[in-house]
Amino acid sequence: LKTIHEATIPMQIGAFVTQLIVVFIFINRRFILVLFASFEALHLGVFLVSGIFFWKWIILNLGIIYVINKLAKEDIEKIFNAKMMLFTIPIIIFGYIFFKPAWLGWYDTPLNNTFKIYAINNDGNKFLIDQNLFAPYDILFAQRIFTFLMDENIRPSWGSSDTKTMQLLKTLRPNKEEVLAFEQEFGQNYFDIQKKRAFENFLKQYFQHWNAHKNKKLFWNIFAPPKHIYAALNWDKNAKLHKAVKSVEIVFSKTFYDHKNNKIVVLEEKPVSKVEL
Repeated sequence: LKTIHEATIPMQIGAFVTQLIVVFIFINRRFILVLFASFEALHLGVFLVSGIFFWKWIILNLGIIYVINKLAKEDIEKIFNAKMMLFTIPIIIFGYIFFKPAWLGWYDTPLNNTFKIYAINNDGNKFLIDQNLFAPYDILFAQRIFTFLMDENIRPSWGSSDTKTMQLLKTLRPNKEEVLAFEQEFGQNYFDIQKKRAFENFLKQYFQHWNAHKNKKLFWNIFAPPKHIYAALNWDKNAKLHKAVKSVEIVFSKTFYDHKNNKIVVLEEKPVSKVEL
């Protein structure tokens, strides 16, 4: 955490510059190749820091590099030149007005509400499950935003429109009472009984199938694509075992990153659902 914290500003500057200079993308062929190589480096950096693997974007970028390298000399001269660059700069800058891309942005908040899923076997042993076990549904489980299980005000994520609220949050101490009072005022209740039942039914069916086929190599296990998020890989190999899963428990976890002391403080952990098989 300390190393990442100290490197935050350089990483932010590098990411900003890499994405800003895209407006000059058509200046020449060499520049675009260097630019797309820097995109790959950026994706690799994100993976190393967070475990998020943008493999689909990496493949797309490599495909673009391949196509550019196959262009004829006369095509390169027509596409990559100063006139084309000047023509495309305003299109790139103001293109969002016409093409309506999705807005994607969030704050790296010190407050994190997430969920852990545990499997309990017939011996009563409890194992923290690797979220990627649920592939091909692994993105949903890796993000772990199961707020529909909670009948109380919480803040699962922070969009880029939450500037004022985020500034208030940054004044809080890693104190449970302060944080709960803050969430009571600025949070939202996402509880949904139908989603809760559907989620619990999914877990029940999943682990019933797991118990029946846990020792078999399925097609999806062998030819599955890379995971989107490689984080919290805690599925103990001993739990894959030979003993059936008896029940599944979902635990809510509230943590707060204490910047002053450079540590994560666990404010609350409590079970919010249990599925008997």
